[in-house]
Amino acid sequence: MVAIGPYAAVIAVFRRTMGTAIEIYSGSGSLLASILWNTKYGDIASLGWTGRCELVVVFRHGRYRVYTDYDGEFEEYDVGSEVIDVRFWNNGLVVRTIDGFKSFAYGNDVVNEFPIVEGSIVGWTIIPPIYHTPLKLVISTQEGVLLIDQRIKDTKQNEQGPYSLISASPNGDFVALYGDGSVLIVTSDFTTTLNVFKCESGVPLQLEWCGNDAVVVSYEDEMLLIGPSYESITFYLDSPAIVRPEVDGFLYLDNSNLQFVSRVSNYTLETFKIGSTSASAILLDAIEQIDQRSPKANENLEIIGDNLADAVDHCIRAASEEFDPYWQKKLLRAATFGKTTLDMYNSDEFVETCNNLRILNIIRQPEIGIFLTYNQFIELGLDRLIDLLLLRKLHYLSLKIADFMSLPKDNIYINWACAKIRKSDRNNDELLQELLKRFQDETVSFAQIAQAAYVEGRAELATKLLSLEKDVSLAVPMLLEMGQDSYALNKAEESMDTDSILYILVTLLNKVSVPDLLKMLNRKKIASGLFITQLASRDLQLLNDYFYKEDSIFGLAMVTLQNLAKETEIDRQKQLLNKASHTLQRSKYMKTESKWLKDEAKNLDIIGPIESGLDTKTSSHLELLEVLLLRADFKKAVKLQKDLKISDKQFYYKVLKTYIRLPEKRRELYDFATQRQSPIGYEPFYTESLKVGDKRHASLYLGHCTNMPYKTKIKCYLSCDDHKGAIEEAFKRKDADMIRLIKGLADNTVHIHLADDYIERLTGRR
Repeated sequence: MVAIGPYAAVIAVFRRTMGTAIEIYSGSGSLLASILWNTKYGDIASLGWTGRCELVVVFRHGRYRVYTDYDGEFEEYDVGSEVIDVRFWNNGLVVRTIDGFKSFAYGNDVVNEFPIVEGSIVGWTIIPPIYHTPLKLVISTQEGVLLIDQRIKDTKQNEQGPYSLISASPNGDFVALYGDGSVLIVTSDFTTTLNVFKCESGVPLQLEWCGNDAVVVSYEDEMLLIGPSYESITFYLDSPAIVRPEVDGFLYLDNSNLQFVSRVSNYTLETFKIGSTSASAILLDAIEQIDQRSPKANENLEIIGDNLADAVDHCIRAASEEFDPYWQKKLLRAATFGKTTLDMYNSDEFVETCNNLRILNIIRQPEIGIFLTYNQFIELGLDRLIDLLLLRKLHYLSLKIADFMSLPKDNIYINWACAKIRKSDRNNDELLQELLKRFQDETVSFAQIAQAAYVEGRAELATKLLSLEKDVSLAVPMLLEMGQDSYALNKAEESMDTDSILYILVTLLNKVSVPDLLKMLNRKKIASGLFITQLASRDLQLLNDYFYKEDSIFGLAMVTLQNLAKETEIDRQKQLLNKASHTLQRSKYMKTESKWLKDEAKNLDIIGPIESGLDTKTSSHLELLEVLLLRADFKKAVKLQKDLKISDKQFYYKVLKTYIRLPEKRRELYDFATQRQSPIGYEPFYTESLKVGDKRHASLYLGHCTNMPYKTKIKCYLSCDDHKGAIEEAFKRKDADMIRLIKGLADNTVHIHLADDYIERLTGRR
């Protein structure tokens, strides 16, 4: 059983006859790792690879493993039923079981089931999810071809099938199907047939794609490459081959060789074709002339003329496709020669290609054995390439590449440190010193390294590493997992990271006893504050326990009063008020508050009967006063004021606010306000009357506002449309000019005559 990984970076081999190990090889055939295997684990149904080159092993009995490294570390997931067949893609797999088809995303145990397929299944494949398109199945049965996603089952017409071999192109746009001696190539929605190719060599072993524009039909001793133009090329084999499609070609592995076949680009074709007169071919020939010290090199530039920029670009791109460093250098020399004679040529692509080829040439060496094409390298990216190298523990090479391309190196150091901890037999102190020496000039997160140390049984080392972690949010979960609760809280408190502190408190509240938690909070102001406001505020018993431990007199009294808010029985309310009063009595600074609470308990004897008589419950003395006023029981309201010692100012404000809302009570309000000197003055009566739109009553109060400034009072009269009052106020001040001004605003003849009369009396003329 053989599985070729992405880009042929790794190859997994399991020999069923021996069955003692799964061997992992590089693309050049070097043994990278050997994962010991025991038949008691179960029968292997299939081997595959994730897009990150992690080995996937699917068991016949209904489970699968994803090996996160080549040392045997794995995560295992349940399929749910016996496995018949499997198809893999970069981020997941689809399993055909005895219960139907199921899909799984790597690292996720959620099962996605497809609609049940009725009838005998002859062949099937998957169309992987690309961009935002859903995962689809293409299934051939005796009745037709089914195109299925997790919601829709669409039956296509079966003209030639059934099809035993089915394959989807890497971009998901096309599907190739083999059946009845022919290969059918259609669009993935089965609306258009692109090609029907007759095969004469019998039933093939495999049907795969070469990039997105050709199909490979593999037999025991040959392979057919079917192009879009109804033509084919035959490759003869010494032994049966295993084929793996790639975005720009296909890989095939036989008993002796790993080969890659891809389409030749137009740039390379024009440059190397015999007799080519393209600009890039002439530019490449110029390098031959230079090597021979021939003056014809400059003549070549003259022949190229205005096409020189294109020639340079084509040579750069042709160099990127070459595996042989000789031709890479020659093509890049040609590009360099050409661009030196160009003005304003952008060399970014040239520099990028040179840098990328340096990296590619290193990893293509047999000792590394990762034979990436340039297009695959661009698709993979440098970060994922480094991840691939780290899987092989190639830390030095990864650092060199990171240095060369100015990439961050922290993940490389972390991976190295984790590997060092797993393999080292040194004691914790020696190992810590070695790690710190390596990280002396680097900024590295220690949380992941500490996790590796803890898993390896080095709890002491893990704790020391976490003490060096600057990001508290990374260190805290690990410390809690290790049982270092107090240390985690201390570290979070020192960093003043409120999110981490709150996370610790919530965790500890469900982990340790309340006394132990309260003990940990000792002398931690931030943690204590968060505990009170975010946690204990929702649990009064917990809050009481905290204040009791802290011997907080005020806190204990506040908890008692919070309990008071929930009580409805008078006797119980009195008990709680007396308890809070007694608590505050212990503090020499809260004697006044203690007495007030004690008096409040006595007041309940007054309030209780009144509320019972009114058949209502109120939350304050003033609210009860308002209820009495609204129910036209003014005398009882006055008595309640005296009994509860409500101040005159509070009483007057409450009467004002209550009666001003009721038009029928405004005359009574005026009588109440003027029967004796108001302790709150008369401006509030004027203001509140004006707010409710009663200008007449508002004007009545202005005559009692003896302390109001003269001009302000005039404005207030005018705001109430009381021109008579304004004129009389101005006459009292003997202000003829003001009377004339008010006269100009008046439209009532009586007010105008009054103004004229006052002006004459003040000035002797009208």
